[in-house]
Amino acid sequence: MKIGIKILLSFFVIIVSIGVMGFLTITTSQEKIIHEIGTDHSETLSQTMYFIDDGMREKILGLVMLSDEIFVEKFLVDSNSNYDVPIEMFTNNTADVGPVSFSVNEILNNDLSIKLQNSARYIENKYRYELYNEIVVVNPHGFIVASVKPLDDVSVDKSDWWDAVVTTGYFIGDVQFDEDSKIYTQDLAYKISDSDGNFIGVLKTNVKLQDIIIMIYDLRSKNKFLDSDISLIDSSGKILYDSADPEFGNYVPLPEYVMMSETSDYLLSTDQLGIDTIHVYAKSQPQRDFPSLGWTLVLKQNTDDLLKPVVGLTNTILIISITTITSAVMVAIYVRSSISKPLVKLKDASVKIAEGDYDVDIDVKTDDEIGDLANKFDYMKESIKFTNENLRELIKLRTDELQNALEEIKNNQSFRDEMTESFTKKILAPISSLVKNIELFKNEQNPETLLFVENDLMQLKTTTDDFIDYYMTRTNTTQYDMTDTSINQLMSESVALFDKHPKSSNISLHIDDDDVKVFVDKKMFKRAIFNILDNSLKHSTSGKIDIKTRKIGEKQVEIMISDAREISPDQSLDNLFELKSPDAQTGDDPIGLYVAKSIIIEHAGTIHAQSNDFGGVTFFITLPIFEN
Repeated sequence: MKIGIKILLSFFVIIVSIGVMGFLTITTSQEKIIHEIGTDHSETLSQTMYFIDDGMREKILGLVMLSDEIFVEKFLVDSNSNYDVPIEMFTNNTADVGPVSFSVNEILNNDLSIKLQNSARYIENKYRYELYNEIVVVNPHGFIVASVKPLDDVSVDKSDWWDAVVTTGYFIGDVQFDEDSKIYTQDLAYKISDSDGNFIGVLKTNVKLQDIIIMIYDLRSKNKFLDSDISLIDSSGKILYDSADPEFGNYVPLPEYVMMSETSDYLLSTDQLGIDTIHVYAKSQPQRDFPSLGWTLVLKQNTDDLLKPVVGLTNTILIISITTITSAVMVAIYVRSSISKPLVKLKDASVKIAEGDYDVDIDVKTDDEIGDLANKFDYMKESIKFTNENLRELIKLRTDELQNALEEIKNNQSFRDEMTESFTKKILAPISSLVKNIELFKNEQNPETLLFVENDLMQLKTTTDDFIDYYMTRTNTTQYDMTDTSINQLMSESVALFDKHPKSSNISLHIDDDDVKVFVDKKMFKRAIFNILDNSLKHSTSGKIDIKTRKIGEKQVEIMISDAREISPDQSLDNLFELKSPDAQTGDDPIGLYVAKSIIIEHAGTIHAQSNDFGGVTFFITLPIFEN
């Protein structure tokens, strides 16, 4: 199978696989998405239902608490004492009551009525509209003892609500709807007992439910509920409010109502038209000392609306997949033309070259890796052609290169032999002299002979140190023990090494007043200074050696060692530090300066030589100043 077809099929398989996997993933995850949405909606409805329950509790119990429960109890006890029959005889509503003690105006203006009016006004300010059609406090005899609005009668009709309050402590009436005012209302009653638990009265009110309708309206205005229908039903299944059907008093289908058995959950159903719908509900719950309203908040939403983003994503994936497949085909065609064809040309050219045809034309002109490969291939072809045509010359060239390499090895071996011979002679000479001087000392007991012995020992030590330093420098095995030290102290100790030298008096040291520290291996650095001074003493005609130190800026210190040796005007000083064969005639030994330069460079320093005003050479050494 050709490369172009392979590339096309690879693109096609990858894109189709991605599209199919994405489509299957979204399709199979719809149930999970619906579950997540149902759970989220259920939690939202439960929270809203809690606010509704808590609001209804506050509307009735809040009146009592805001009016001061102790004051309400005391007022009722005092009021009930004005009746002929004791309060305890009316707990079961079994006796007749005595005469009424107060007029309507007295009831409206007593302390309890005023407190209830203030409490009602506080709650209404909180909700920002009038909540109560009436608020009355009734004693156990059925007579009104406090009211927030004018009364037609000072007694109440002891209907079923009275029995419910006396028995259970609460009465929650049916929700009423006024078609003219479009207002929802509900009767609520609350049993009032004294501190001993005795029944002393009832607080009865008619509450407007507009805040609940507003709460449901606000809930439906949220983005996730815009396409939904929210309704509120009572314990009998009667629809109290429906955002889609304003008709009051209809009932939900019994099977649907029966299925809503949990506190909060969601259901899935399909109507006669085949439309899938999710039903999310949350039931009213008791609020501490307030019973459940028996209401259920229900939300209905078309599952197609819920899955619109998923469907849209699926369609997007399909469009992207189709577009990508089309692009892949175009890319494959382009790749085939830009890769396959040049490779075929290279293959044909390689076959011809293998057959010995080196004049084949590689016609590949592209600015990419294939073009670069073609250029390399063409270069290889020309190289093979050149090699075949000039094989004899190449063999001769390589033979000459080999002979030159062997000659260089031989010269290097000769240089090492010369160095070894030089070191051997320099070591044997002081040893022979040392043996003779020791014999003379034994025979003559002349103290001056000891000076020659010391000189021979110093020469032997210097030569041995030169050999060791040369070896360690060439093999990069020198070990440095670095420490910070004063440059003036370091130079003083270096000059002191020549105290017993015959020309030690010719060395003068001038140190800078501005003493600084450097970071060096004291032993190795003093060795480098020793080699330079030793070289100057050997070559200086007057024997005078001048040493100075000075600080250069804030980062460096400079050491200058000047001598008065004779140098020719055309003599180059650049090769003073080069390693070369010893001069047998002059006895000059370049190893010392070579080792000195190596040590100074290892200390991050520099060294160079130039002619001075004395007609000799000055060595300039720089070192970095040590900083903590």
